[in-house]
Amino acid sequence: MTRDLCASHVRKVRGVVSALAAVLACVGLCVPSAVASDGVDWRVDGMGVRDAWASGITGKGVKVAVLDNQIVSDYPALAGADVSYKLVTEGGQPCYLETGDGSVSSEPVSTDDPTVLSSSGYMMTHGTHMVSLIAGNGSGWDGGSGIQGIASRASVIAYMLDADSKGNLGELNMPLACRTQNNESTVQTIGPSVRDAVDSGARIINMSFGYGDVSDAIFRDYMLYALRHGVVMVSGRSNGSWAGLYDLVGAPGTTDYFPGVVTVNAVDSAGNLQESSDVMDGNVSVLSPGVGVPSYRSTDSREMDLTGGGTSTAAANLSAYLALVMQRWPDATGNQILQSLIRNTKGNASGGPKLDPEHKRGFGIVDPGKLLSVDPTRYPDVNPLLEWAVKTSGEHEETKGMYEYPSPLGRNGVADTDVFSPNGERISVTVEASLVGRELQRQQAAWEKVESLCVIE
Repeated sequence: MTRDLCASHVRKVRGVVSALAAVLACVGLCVPSAVASDGVDWRVDGMGVRDAWASGITGKGVKVAVLDNQIVSDYPALAGADVSYKLVTEGGQPCYLETGDGSVSSEPVSTDDPTVLSSSGYMMTHGTHMVSLIAGNGSGWDGGSGIQGIASRASVIAYMLDADSKGNLGELNMPLACRTQNNESTVQTIGPSVRDAVDSGARIINMSFGYGDVSDAIFRDYMLYALRHGVVMVSGRSNGSWAGLYDLVGAPGTTDYFPGVVTVNAVDSAGNLQESSDVMDGNVSVLSPGVGVPSYRSTDSREMDLTGGGTSTAAANLSAYLALVMQRWPDATGNQILQSLIRNTKGNASGGPKLDPEHKRGFGIVDPGKLLSVDPTRYPDVNPLLEWAVKTSGEHEETKGMYEYPSPLGRNGVADTDVFSPNGERISVTVEASLVGRELQRQQAAWEKVESLCVIE
């Protein structure tokens, strides 16, 4: 049989990849934007989602983890949704929230139910917004319209990283707001949440925030752990006009630019980049609806409109589209879904990935209809964004050797690359970045083994 017809064998030996795996600065990302004057939720009605629903594709059976802040659990759009809530900290430490006077709360946040109720004065939070974009039922406060989820039957695990502050909605506070009882140190929540999401069977992890930390834990405890298990990680880029890197090389000490993560920028219904983030950023992977989409103006607002947006919403919408695709193609791995994502963007009929040479638009705008019609099991089970970052980094003198093994930095080395951004930014690299290159090698070797099982007649 030909390579394209090896999909049946690929499905039978998907366990090979996972078996080999077993061996081996925060930015607010949700900002107001132009009004959708026609009142149409274009991320649903303009992207073929209703056709998917009509054919029974609703995200059912796909588990999505959303890492964000506290959820208003009685928000009407979440009534009946398959959403569970967790707070996971490093070593199971209690989480005491910071208060406005510099102290911490008298009681720790419940790990079993880290949510808030509307009676607390919150009608909406950043996390509630993101979860609802994925799994909401469209109901709002006082019988009005609320946020309709794109994958309303998906199973969502909402992980609390932070507590929203009352006021204007749109900025996710600095993650890791959990502290010890004596207020002396920060309790890690991102890493343990990612690991728990993977172990809980999440196929997609949505991170509508950006965070940078070059500590070893970034590699050992979560980002690489998710990559090794084929989990798709989705993140928004900054909404700001600060340019990113010159090319798609990744930034191994961050969550939003970690090699293999889908970094999303926001577009409007006409395909224009969100004005505030219309800048060169080589690490942008794809574009997704994030202008003129459902939003609330403040944490105490009871009325939704279609004037919101930002890269947070673009990321959550993309995660929801991917949940539909995973239900449609249950035999495809996460890596194969990503291969399809970057090859089948709007207007790309080449069959292969085409990166924007100006490094603004990544591989293009997500096309849910095309993703639902093209069988992704024809593609390699290798994360293409990881592969692209490792390859591209070796083509620039400033970034050459970042992911090499053995690392050119030597044991316990820490170094910054030469300037690799119009804004003078450098990439901080530790010796553990070599694990990124090793992970790519593992995936490629595993796929070669899979292909060797396909017999050519």
